[in-house]
Amino acid sequence: MVKVAACLPAYNEERTIANIVKVLKKYVDVVIVCDDGSSDMTGRLAEDSGAYTLRNEDNRGKGVALDMMFKVAKRMNADVIVTLDADGQHDPRDVPYLVSPILEGECEMVIGSRFLRDASIPQHKKVGNYLLNLFTNIFTNSRFTDTQSGFRAYGKKALDSIEIKEKDIGVDSQIVIDAVRKKLSIKEIPIEVCYSGLDTSTYNPISHSMKVITSVLKYKFVGR
Repeated sequence: MVKVAACLPAYNEERTIANIVKVLKKYVDVVIVCDDGSSDMTGRLAEDSGAYTLRNEDNRGKGVALDMMFKVAKRMNADVIVTLDADGQHDPRDVPYLVSPILEGECEMVIGSRFLRDASIPQHKKVGNYLLNLFTNIFTNSRFTDTQSGFRAYGKKALDSIEIKEKDIGVDSQIVIDAVRKKLSIKEIPIEVCYSGLDTSTYNPISHSMKVITSVLKYKFVGR
């Protein structure tokens, strides 16, 4: 029987984390949350809601959180890992939709793309993501529409192949570059996102972009 694990990096997400964990438990076998140095009740609420919870004393970055959770999921013998954001922009009920192409043998990694559907995305996010997609695609010779999406699924081969080297927000691009370099089959599928009433990013847009660009350059030319 296929074992599916959901992994959520979380930083000060006490408003949303409990409900997300509870809904996720209907669709996956285990929910893993990394409380990455939160100053609120994120970790306690995740644990009380039934998640296997990891904690960092300080904020170490999305890449560190993902790496920690991936290692735990693999020790739990997960066949598929789904990652999603803990701020409520991703709908946990879409998890089977992301996992399906992997279970059916269509690909080894799935990226949920916000831009394959006419989603209500703030204009500044559209512009920023377009530039980061362009930059990442140049170095992978690819045409991905959403290299920054945190809603993804990884099959067994991807889990055994991908190396997480970036500690911070640039990890999303770094994983894409690593997956392409290792010739993993990747499929994008359209997803809905919700931004209304949510603080969906803890990063300044300019700082975010510079961190991603720095990560791509470093990994492309140094981190082989």
